Amino acid sequence: MYLRRVAISLFRNINDVQLYPSSGVTAIIGDNGQGKTSLLEAIYLAGNLKCVRSSRVTECVQWEREKSSVEVESERFTFFVEIGSSGEKVKKINGKSVSTQEYLRKITIIGFFPGEETKIFSSPRFMRNLIDRGIFYLDRSYLAEFSRFRKLLSDRNSLLQSDKFDLKLFEVVNEEFKKMSERIESWREDFIQNLNEEIARVSGSLSGGEWMVRVDYRRAGQVALEREKRYGYSLYGPHRSMVEFLINGKPARRYASRGQIKIILLSYKLSVAGMLERKREKTVFLIDDIGGELDSARRSYLLNFIKQNQLQAFVTSTSPVEETDDMYVVERGRIWKQS
Repeated sequence: MYLRRVAISLFRNINDVQLYPSSGVTAIIGDNGQGKTSLLEAIYLAGNLKCVRSSRVTECVQWEREKSSVEVESERFTFFVEIGSSGEKVKKINGKSVSTQEYLRKITIIGFFPGEETKIFSSPRFMRNLIDRGIFYLDRSYLAEFSRFRKLLSDRNSLLQSDKFDLKLFEVVNEEFKKMSERIESWREDFIQNLNEEIARVSGSLSGGEWMVRVDYRRAGQVALEREKRYGYSLYGPHRSMVEFLINGKPARRYASRGQIKIILLSYKLSVAGMLERKREKTVFLIDDIGGELDSARRSYLLNFIKQNQLQAFVTSTSPVEETDDMYVVERGRIWKQS
């Protein structure tokens, strides 16, 4: 999938802009605070229905405006997202309103933004979500299956919290919960097995051969029912499993520097994009502040990786970026193509 047109309206400090990017690497350049990151965040919203810098999408709506919108056009589809200042969200494909699941099945946009690396060790949930999103990019049926698991988990927790515990009903729900848990766990393990082959190669190249990354996955062991009843929620299942990045076989959370953690996260996202390319699925890749996040050697490798895997990429920088196909300038929320 390639984006042929991007239209953004009243998104953060961007008023109304439109661009027609290259199918290769498009650079967005400008001074800090001019709207480069906002532009990338708007494109990310169009592909993921969430903002990068805030958990509340309403904060992406321009101050004292009722709504903001992003529209991106590919070869076959036009995707439109509108956010209201009260939190309402409109999603359309080719002018037709669609569900979240239907919308996300048809678009893949992966982003790498400064500050994300601080979240890797903030909670086990972030790591699980990172893996789940990678699986979803590769298999669009995963979202529906994971939603079913979440519903079973909620039902199971409600039964555990009940003052009048119904053992027969619990056993019925628990049986379905165990089956669905096994499916999710197996899905994750298969994904990570394939991912580790790719991420070892990518991280090795980005680090200049100094170190390699792999992902370790550990299931949460089953616990006694009485203990779960005492706590009032499920203590085992995919929602409790542990995901960890390893650097040269050691836990990255203890041995990796902040700079290495950035490369680890970038390696993961590039690896997912590479896995998608082998499925003949094209990816849009966003990289904010490419000059500030990567030195020249890693920047060169990254741009070569993008071209070899035929990704469409948008990168931002405060200065011109070599080896790009298109270049736009952003100033005070306005954008124009540099000839």
